[in-house]
Amino acid sequence: MNVRPPRLRRIIAALALALALTFLSSPLPAASAAVASSTAVVTHGGNLRSEPRITPRTVVGQVCPGDHVTITRTSVIRHVTWYYGTITSVVSDCAPTHVAVGTVGWLRPTLVRMDSARPTPTARPAPTPAPAPPATAGVVITQEPGAVSRGATASVGARTAPRQRCSITVRYKSGRSTAAGLVPKAADDTGNVAWRWKVGTRTTPGSWPVTITCGHTSATTSVRVR
Repeated sequence: MNVRPPRLRRIIAALALALALTFLSSPLPAASAAVASSTAVVTHGGNLRSEPRITPRTVVGQVCPGDHVTITRTSVIRHVTWYYGTITSVVSDCAPTHVAVGTVGWLRPTLVRMDSARPTPTARPAPTPAPAPPATAGVVITQEPGAVSRGATASVGARTAPRQRCSITVRYKSGRSTAAGLVPKAADDTGNVAWRWKVGTRTTPGSWPVTITCGHTSATTSVRVR
């Protein structure tokens, strides 16, 4: 039987241990990929690391619950996922080695959760104001009928609220005139409204009232029949 001397056995064992330690301390090839930038919040205190490996020399500092980090990359080593990102906000110190804003490094997913409570604010359209109710405008006579001979055409004009419904009343000695043209009208977009009518050949000469009513407001002028 071939028996190795004790010293040779110790040398072989030491070499085997050194090879095993070298293998364990060397990272396996990692599957790393950039991801769309997203915000995560730290839920459990832990280490931020310079490399996606759990060894004392990779510790950069501590993260605290409530810290926020922007995740930009993921890596998978030995079937374990790691997040790489930048610390964007911190809470009160939970450890002497608490990292500062702007520190970058690797985190285990068990320390964070994606922060759905802090969505990017979006602009909200301003509410469309309800249309204002039509203003109640007065009535202003803009064209007086003046003096008109019997058998001639008289005219009168007024201004009120745009598109306001208006009516006209002409009263002679014999009563209210029913001449063609003295019908209700709506003011135009600028608030102007006008009427034209023929004075009867047998209308009594004199000054007779002409009343224009728009909405609940009226204005009165007169026509002088000659």
